[in-house]
Amino acid sequence: MDLPFEAKDWWTFLIPGGFFALQLVLLYDILAQIGVTYKLPLEHFDLLQFVESLNSGQATLFVLGFLVLSLMVGFALELLTYKLLGPETENTLQAWITDIIKTQSMPATAVSKLVTLCNQLWGAPSTQTSNLSPAMVWMLLYNLWSKGRGRLVDDLDKTITSWIFCRSMSLSSAFGLILVVWAFVNGLPIAAIGSFLGAVLLVLFFRNQRKEIRKAYFRKVIMYSLTL
Repeated sequence: MDLPFEAKDWWTFLIPGGFFALQLVLLYDILAQIGVTYKLPLEHFDLLQFVESLNSGQATLFVLGFLVLSLMVGFALELLTYKLLGPETENTLQAWITDIIKTQSMPATAVSKLVTLCNQLWGAPSTQTSNLSPAMVWMLLYNLWSKGRGRLVDDLDKTITSWIFCRSMSLSSAFGLILVVWAFVNGLPIAAIGSFLGAVLLVLFFRNQRKEIRKAYFRKVIMYSLTL
């Protein structure tokens, strides 16, 4: 987990978890239909008939149960993507730092100021280096959080919450291929093609956003540190 979540951040679990949980339900429906076709010892289940047979009370319970399941699955996705995609930041942070300094047209004096600040926080002697390392950027981040300035910390909080959402969705959306198979099995080829295109676009979109938002997070850390 990256940060302690508040109630307002539950959507970061609910949406990716709900999408993934829906794919699990569709997968169960596909397996049940295969079992009927090939007379396998599987439980008979038809999702469409099941939904149509629900009365208002049963539908309410089903929706509430699905929401709880979505939160649990979303929480699991957050932990899984943190483990799988965590090294991505370490592997690309130095390249991001170089690009941020270039795109923001930061003068050498600004970079030197940040390096000096990090050395002071570490209690290390001043050095002649003018390069900002990943370790220094992490130090700047911890320094910002220790300052506890309201709007600044809230902005960083919103940025990393968006990154966590995109990180979970980049994995969850890949399982949209189950929806494609389900649509074909149920005789909906047009819906299947549309679902396939949608799944591909979602994967590419959230993969790109995951990286761009994370890069923006460190850009804010660097730029905010210059204002202290």
